[in-house]
Formats: sequence, structure tokens, C-alpha cells
Amino acid sequence: MRAPEGWVGIPGGGNTVRQRSTPGLNIPDNHVSGVRDTMQIVDAGTVAGLRVKVEITHTFVGDLRVTLHSPSGKSVALHSGTRGNANNLIATYDSVDVSALAALAGDPLAGAWSLVVQDLAAVDVGVLQAWDLELRAVADTTITQTDSPGVTIPDFQPAGIERTLTVSDAGRIAALAVSVDISHTFIGDLTVALSRRRAPPCLCKRGPAAAPRIWPRLGRRPPSRPLPPWRVSHVRASGGCASPTTTAPMSATESLAAADPAPACGRPGGAQQSPR
Repeated sequence: MRAPEGWVGIPGGGNTVRQRSTPGLNIPDNHVSGVRDTMQIVDAGTVAGLRVKVEITHTFVGDLRVTLHSPSGKSVALHSGTRGNANNLIATYDSVDVSALAALAGDPLAGAWSLVVQDLAAVDVGVLQAWDLELRAVADTTITQTDSPGVTIPDFQPAGIERTLTVSDAGRIAALAVSVDISHTFIGDLTVALSRRRAPPCLCKRGPAAAPRIWPRLGRRPPSRPLPPWRVSHVRASGGCASPTTTAPMSATESLAAADPAPACGRPGGAQQSPR
């Protein structure tokens, strides 16, 4: 039987999920196949740490090997032939103390977690009575940005207005929510779009013959292949260079912060071009 799992707050942020199984399985004597009991964790998240407690009745625990198998396919030996002729194995293993368990940090919480118990010597026998699994999850970070411009929307003007919120925190996007509060007498007139602004590259630089050239973001040499097909939805002149707002799709794996700073722009007054 398995007790239902549940999330509980832990100090320092994050959560932990605990689950208990009481299989009462007889461990085959002197048989490498042993017994396996599996818990299914359905909660999404990433492992920050874990703890495993085992309760095994046995008359010679030196016969035993106990192994934890994670959903990612990794295995960790918790007990292997120690304590000799002691009776019963009731022990707790924590990633704080067991480096092999600590290596599971970063793995997904969800999936099948299995405990395998083997009796590798003859005569003495035992039972896997119960085991507990506690998974500590990486804390989620929520970033909230707000803008209250109170700006009038130009009537019947395609240029409209643009507002920008800057996020400097590094990380990966797991979920995104946007709310808007617009007062208008006929909202059918409106188009509202969200775009992610990349670190603005310098798209123009004056060459020796005063001819405009396009320079790539990732180096100072002229590009050896065409520039990526960015779609520019808005161009604002700044110091002689164009800073585009791109409308590339935003996926759950994209960084919240720009990967590199904007390169220095050319001399003011240079020609401006946008990639297509």
C-alpha cells in the first residue's frame, strides 16, 4: 500500500513531496533477482535533494544489497553487505550525507522511483516491510514586472504605442502570463502584441568608403552567410544605429536575460539597414 503523496513547504523556499510504500514483500533467499517496489511520482519539478528510509526485517543484513533507481535510469546503492550478522535494516539515507544520492540533483521528480532489495547469501531470509521517499524540489522563481504609463493611444494610427519592461534575471521560462488594462470605447479597433526584445545589435557601421555595411552580432568581421531572417516590427533610431524589436516566438527554453550585451554602435549619421 502507498500513502498519498503531498507537497509540504520546506525552509529556504521550494517544496518537498513525500510518499510511503508498505509492500510487505518476501525477499528471495540467495537470489540475484531480489524484489522491486515502485512509487509513481506525478508532480513536475526538479530534484534539489532527497531522503530514503528503508524498513527491512532480516536475520543477517550482511546478505543484503539495497538499490534506489530513479526515473532518469540512474541507480544508487544504499546498502551493500555491511553490518554483518545484525538483525533488521532500518536506516535513513540522505543526499546531504550520501554523495551518490546528491548526484541525482537536477533530475526530474516525476516518474517511477524503485527500490530493489537482493539477498545474496543462503540461509537467512527477510521481508521488505516499508520504505519512504522524500524528494526536495528546486524552488520556483516568479518575476513580476508592472508598467502603468497612462499613455493615450493615437486614433487610427498603425504605429500605435510601444511600452517596454526589462528583465535582467537569468533563467529559463517555464510559464508566462500577461495582463493588460486598457480603457477604450471600441476594443474591436485594437491590436495588442507581445514581443521579446533581444540585446539590440548594431546593424550599421560606416565602412572606409562611407558605404553602409551590415555587421553580425557574434563578431566584428563581415558575415560569411546571410543574416538570420528576423522580422522587425519596430525600429527606433538611436545614436546612428537601428535597434529592432524582434517578434521571434518565445519558447519555454529561452533565456529570460539577453545572452550577450549590445555591441558599440558606429558613428552617428551612418546609414541604417534592417535584415529581412
